[in-house]
Amino acid sequence: MNEHKALHTGASGRDDRRASYDVRFWKIRVYQGKRKTTYSVRWTVSEQEFHQTFGTKAHAESRLAELRTAARKGEAFDVQTGLPVSELELTNARTWYEHVNHYVEKRWLKIGGGQRRSIADAIATATAALLTTDRGQPDPKLLRRTVYAWTCNMTRRDSLQPPDAVASAMAWLEANTMQVSALADQTLLDAVLERMAARLDGKPAAANTIARRRSVLSSVLGLAVDEGLLDANPLARSRWTAPDAVHTVDPDVVINHQQA
Repeated sequence: MNEHKALHTGASGRDDRRASYDVRFWKIRVYQGKRKTTYSVRWTVSEQEFHQTFGTKAHAESRLAELRTAARKGEAFDVQTGLPVSELELTNARTWYEHVNHYVEKRWLKIGGGQRRSIADAIATATAALLTTDRGQPDPKLLRRTVYAWTCNMTRRDSLQPPDAVASAMAWLEANTMQVSALADQTLLDAVLERMAARLDGKPAAANTIARRRSVLSSVLGLAVDEGLLDANPLARSRWTAPDAVHTVDPDVVINHQQA
């Protein structure tokens, strides 16, 4: 029997999260790439599938044991995130970098190459405006390349070992991006939108590029709302307006021959 209960009360004062005791686990899935083997923990909550991928079998087995233990103790699991209720408080403290990793994992198999490139460009651009410090910061070009080509590329993440410079940049980003909840502040959100309205050389981006980036940002924030990180999508009440349209091809988002 599938049993649900409310978990979270949002700003509206109504319960908008639900949990289920209908939890089932699958065997760990092993993916052998050309240079790297990964292990995915898979389970369902109320017939919705969730997964987490690890670089070692031991980490995957440990995570699966944690989830099974929670289920055996009679703990309910969140229907939206797939996590045990006891872990939701930690989820609510998710950083921007953690969140976009999660977002890409959820979207990857549902979209094609063009959408993947748009998502990578938008996330890489927004990330530059959501850093908490410049202390020890890697080269900005390396950070953008890391987010664009690795964080936002599940195929590469699951099958290849990142170069040392990229791995270091990932570790720095994991420790130095703002909380997703900080984007409820309109001043910060406007700063992100300003960054997304510019090319890498500081000149205004093309109108269609700005619109595409904003659409991706809205989708990323929409997932944050769904998972209880934000009470509402802050873009819905933003008064920020894009600069005058520039009818040119934006080289920042057009792939070159090497990338192709």
